[in-house]
Amino acid sequence: MAKGNVPRLKLYIEDEDRTSEELAAIGARARDAKPVMRLIQALMMESSAEQFLSEGASVGEPWKRDTDEWTERKQKEGLSDGTLERRGDLRSAMLAKTSGGASIRRLSKQSTSVGVRIYYARFAGKKRRLLTMTVPQQDKYASMMIDYILTGRLAKL
Repeated sequence: MAKGNVPRLKLYIEDEDRTSEELAAIGARARDAKPVMRLIQALMMESSAEQFLSEGASVGEPWKRDTDEWTERKQKEGLSDGTLERRGDLRSAMLAKTSGGASIRRLSKQSTSVGVRIYYARFAGKKRRLLTMTVPQQDKYASMMIDYILTGRLAKL
């Protein structure tokens, strides 16, 4: 096919100033998405608390129970009988609203994270997923970011 016979569409921008302003605003929100990251972090903290309180059931991955021997030992020592609980340090870190101590709550212009800095959590996490993000949650967070960057609208919690 000859170069001149190729089908084509043309796009014209009628209001260059308005278009430039809108694209600049999108760029600014993409460079600093902290407002939407703050909302996503709140949802992640809520989900991690639900996961801990439901022992994984809230995300469809119920935790493997503690062994009978470990449960018996905890009872003899007067410790909590909850799965993944002895003194409540992990529970406190998972349920904390702010960062500090064993809780990790990070927020920047382009990312957010929620977690714990407790040494034994890495070993417990090999048997049970302590924190997980479901596909619907991932989709929701991605949609929130896209909507914010393109329109400036923030989802309501």
